[in-house]
Amino acid sequence: MKKSVLFGLTALLTLFVSVPAFGAVANPTPAKVLVNADEIELQAYEINGYTYFKLRDIDRMLDDTAAGFELRYNSANDSIYLYKGPFFYSSGSIEKPSDYEVKTAIYSTQKVYLEDERVNIHAYSIDGYNYFKLRDLSEVLGFTVEWNSEEKIISITSEYLYVEDTREYADRKKAYDEAKKQREKDTAGMDDEEGDMLVLINRERELRGLRKLKKNDELNKIAEQRAEELEDYFHHIRPDGTRWYKLLEGMDYDDATELIAYGSDHAASVLAAWMDYQPDRGEILEKTYEEIGVGYDSGEDTWTVILLED
Repeated sequence: MKKSVLFGLTALLTLFVSVPAFGAVANPTPAKVLVNADEIELQAYEINGYTYFKLRDIDRMLDDTAAGFELRYNSANDSIYLYKGPFFYSSGSIEKPSDYEVKTAIYSTQKVYLEDERVNIHAYSIDGYNYFKLRDLSEVLGFTVEWNSEEKIISITSEYLYVEDTREYADRKKAYDEAKKQREKDTAGMDDEEGDMLVLINRERELRGLRKLKKNDELNKIAEQRAEELEDYFHHIRPDGTRWYKLLEGMDYDDATELIAYGSDHAASVLAAWMDYQPDRGEILEKTYEEIGVGYDSGEDTWTVILLED
């Protein structure tokens, strides 16, 4: 029976916040954005006269448009990578305006790449999340941003959004639709965060020629139970003193492992931390595993992933 090393809050936060160069005042400013005529309301901050948006919200906001992009984080070089096109369906909800507290924004030293080319755009970190200016991203990703001062609303358009008879648009839309359909099939019955983790783990495996892991509904319920238990006692031993794998009694399997983490609601960051730690990385990329269960509890942002070999 295998188990992962404990992984906690301090290590996770290092994935978000770079060494600060200086701090700035971030004033909360609810924003309305029109994306392809659809109005979206989201949390934003005014910093030094400019409006900044959470990168994850921008990713999700543009997800079902031809201006969509994929977001990845590389902890090895502390860099953010952006990939044009709807290659990956991002679930999860956009953060609605709810925080009206003035924050301290830390200037981020993280590098940003478009594909594999370094781009000169900068961000601030607020509460551990990266915030960017829409105009900076528009220049890199190829969409247009306009400000209506009378209605106080931002509009985003893309040259591909309305040219639906072009081959490029059709190819991009087809790729998106296929990715969305496959994700919905693979993650049926899972919460958004759990679905993100499943998709991301399978991507890491597929990139290395390994088979995708299949969601096991029974295993998923056990993982969710374990994520809830971790709020009270963060350990592979359960609060009642028994080992975690006692929950697998009655299941037919040859081997299993449990990965645990806490301190972030962002699946990509949690996975990056596991991939940086060789024992956990080895488990995620173990070729004999066939099934997976993912549990996430928002109370303390606790995670459990259970991998199973039949």
